Amino acid sequence: MNEKLSSYRLGGWLVVAMSGPFVYLAGRQNWTAILAAGAVCLLSCWVAFSLPNNKLLFCPVICLLEYASLVVASAVASRWSSDI
Repeated sequence: MNEKLSSYRLGGWLVVAMSGPFVYLAGRQNWTAILAAGAVCLLSCWVAFSLPNNKLLFCPVICLLEYASLVVASAVASRWSSDI
């Protein structure tokens, strides 16, 4: 299996793989928190897809938001792993 995946196919696999945990976690949260998180995700996806890649890589605000979201996601995931 040395077949290279296209970015669209890889994105599709990622959406399918993450849909289960997203649904599980969304069912345990308040609807306003889910709505706020969805609005933030929609805004960030719109910014990422509307800007050209060369400008997106050199924008420090976007890079800072990416790093901050990774820190928050890692902190939450580490808390879940301690519960296991």
